[in-house]
Amino acid sequence: MQEIDAGKMAHNGKVLTGRYNATPTYGFDNEQNYCLNSQQLPSPMPPPPYALARVSSTRNFEHENHTPPACPGSGPIAMTNGTIQLRLRDGVRIDMTLDKAVRVLNQRSMVAVALSRNCSNSALIHPNGRILQSSAKVELVTYDGMKGNNFVRYAKMWYKGVSFTSEACALIYLVDTAGTRTTTDTFTDLTKDYTLAVFYDDSRHGPSYMAEAHDVIANSAYTCTEDGTEIYDINGFRITQAADGLVLVWTTSA
Repeated sequence: MQEIDAGKMAHNGKVLTGRYNATPTYGFDNEQNYCLNSQQLPSPMPPPPYALARVSSTRNFEHENHTPPACPGSGPIAMTNGTIQLRLRDGVRIDMTLDKAVRVLNQRSMVAVALSRNCSNSALIHPNGRILQSSAKVELVTYDGMKGNNFVRYAKMWYKGVSFTSEACALIYLVDTAGTRTTTDTFTDLTKDYTLAVFYDDSRHGPSYMAEAHDVIANSAYTCTEDGTEIYDINGFRITQAADGLVLVWTTSA
């Protein structure tokens, strides 16, 4: 884990600022296996609590469903897959690629959101549903995360109109300018963790980018304001976490 460089800190009693050093903490064990303290990929989110029997797999993204759990800690880390991981308080983790794809994960509430590097694709995982947006098409599935009912609902907004159905319904309906009618449309299988697919899609990542990720961390800055808000300026992003845990991410460069 990257440590804050104490030699570059300035402390006036109210505001704490600093930069992160770029000393690599990665390595191999005696059997040439990756050490888990800084080598793991982002962890996939679990599937929803209900079996989504109606969905059909129509996407071809690659999925990383074999990764070890995240290690505890804080601050930015250069991963061996060439990405940057920022660990915040309250189980919040932010993954970034060098070309600014971003994935935010709350490990306690099981919420994840990802945005591709060119902002054309996005995905959301929430205890009450999942959303996958690809250009002009948006697909979603909703369910009761508290298991108060067994209704699973599907919808797709695309160039044809809006398609929708539910787990208990035998038909799929399409609403367009001509009205409402049945259709043979299908829905993407959202039981997979599409936040990972969106995050990695068309982004620069891999061991060859690891040194560049360390350079980004070395040029990042950290500030803690007197009201307890932590601010990270890293990789063209400004990331803040307030004292109450609220996390905001926005870009500071084109």
